[in-house]
Amino acid sequence: MSRRGLILPALLTVALGVTALGWWRAESDSYLLDGARFEACRWEETTLVLQWTHGLGQVVRPHVDVRPTDHVVVGLELRQEAGSYPSIGLSGTLRLAVYGGQLPVRDPDGTELECPQSD
Repeated sequence: MSRRGLILPALLTVALGVTALGWWRAESDSYLLDGARFEACRWEETTLVLQWTHGLGQVVRPHVDVRPTDHVVVGLELRQEAGSYPSIGLSGTLRLAVYGGQLPVRDPDGTELECPQSD
């Protein structure tokens, strides 16, 4: 096979890869905000209440892992979508019925959250 016969398929493969990467980047034009935390954590008897504030154009995804039997793991993921948005704060609340009583609540990194009993 000649040199030209090897170079052309290689160039087409690279061009296809670059195009696919561009399409993927255009489709997922958002970025994850680091350090997202719940603003409030409290117990209402055996219900865990978590609260946060987010802005327009942000996708919010709370995470809860109750597989450990001795604690609850909670996390908050905020993803900022591309574009400009007005500065408006939106509130979010997650209420979880935890069977077995009040358990310690931790971040995914293991930091224990202070979640007092609500009056």
